[in-house]
Amino acid sequence: MKKFLLLFLALFSTSSMAVTVDLFCSTMTWDNDKIECLKTARKGFIHEQALDICHELSFDNEKLNCMRMLINRDYTAMEVNTCKDLSFDTEKLKCLQQLGTIYRPTPPNDPRFAQIKKMAIVGLDSLRRGDIFGADQAFQQIINLLSRP
Repeated sequence: MKKFLLLFLALFSTSSMAVTVDLFCSTMTWDNDKIECLKTARKGFIHEQALDICHELSFDNEKLNCMRMLINRDYTAMEVNTCKDLSFDTEKLKCLQQLGTIYRPTPPNDPRFAQIKKMAIVGLDSLRRGDIFGADQAFQQIINLLSRP
């Protein structure tokens, strides 16, 4: 269930993540590292607040290794803050590695994936039109889909 929710959030928060990832990758010193960074970013969901920790690291190779570690790993706010508050880069990397929840993305051939995507679009369109009732119905259907095994 958590997998579907994370996939749903990743699917519809791509535009906000892209800016963060683009900014992160643009700080790399060498073009090869920038390219590798952008390729890595496309491999899965990356937790934005945890990516901020990677951004603070001193060296590009540490930043890339940190980013690789974040792929398809979710963190609570407390976990991110715990890692962020550590003093040394090595401690922060070890903290990110030890904390967080690894998840496997939902296969795109799962029929619920298409239904969730469709209902999310309906819900967002309803919100934009000011139809709160329609949005509520669409999002309730998403919750029902997520609660099924």
